[in-house]
Amino acid sequence: MGMGEFYRRKTPSKAWSEFSEAQALIDGLGLSNEEFIEIAGFTHTSFYRWYKKGKIPSKELNELKLAFAEYYLKEYNHKVKLIWKDIDEE
Repeated sequence: MGMGEFYRRKTPSKAWSEFSEAQALIDGLGLSNEEFIEIAGFTHTSFYRWYKKGKIPSKELNELKLAFAEYYLKEYNHKVKLIWKDIDEE
């Protein structure tokens, strides 16, 4: 065993999910691909590479779901504050 073999680590392969899960999220939220990319924070290159492959790394899909939950929670909280603004001021 040479020194190079000793230090060489085996990198684990990524777990992949079908892109149809991300596409269902896009369609369900009524977003365009551009809006989706902007909210998710991915690069256009990464998004379209996954789109062409038909697969998205599972880690990124989970991060995507969290990003959307956070985005819509902030939007919801903002709208609720606007609705109840008059009552809080009384």
